[in-house]
Amino acid sequence: MKTIIRILILLMVFIIISVSTSLSIDGFFINTIYTVSGIMFSLGLGLIVTFNMNGVKNPAYISQIRENINDVRNSFLKYFILTTICYIVDFYLRQNGINTFSIEIGTNLFKFNLSILFCLLMMYSIIYYVINFIEIQNLNNDIFDKLREQN
Repeated sequence: MKTIIRILILLMVFIIISVSTSLSIDGFFINTIYTVSGIMFSLGLGLIVTFNMNGVKNPAYISQIRENINDVRNSFLKYFILTTICYIVDFYLRQNGINTFSIEIGTNLFKFNLSILFCLLMMYSIIYYVINFIEIQNLNNDIFDKLREQN
């Protein structure tokens, strides 16, 4: 449910930006955002793969931590796939000169720049990566603190 609400908010932001401005996002900017996303994805996956649970003895905690780590890993993969699809579709549309689409409602013509949508989705993924970096670090710190309390 949270994901659907976030996507709807993202779509509303896209519509507001597209309709209210003549903002145009060039290929260089999209390339840069995709590169940053790729770096963030690699760092995040590296953190997840090397996550250390040494010292955790409780099987229930181990199971719960593994489940949470797997959920984060799957989300990272999902968001990077979304980012890659956005990048490829944007590149294809740019190559074919299709960057905008228009909708006419009554006497009003609304133009939507698809590059803005793709850029927003990519930025959303980057924000997601950063939030999860922080959460993984907090989890690691919590585990370390609990283990120190036991000793």
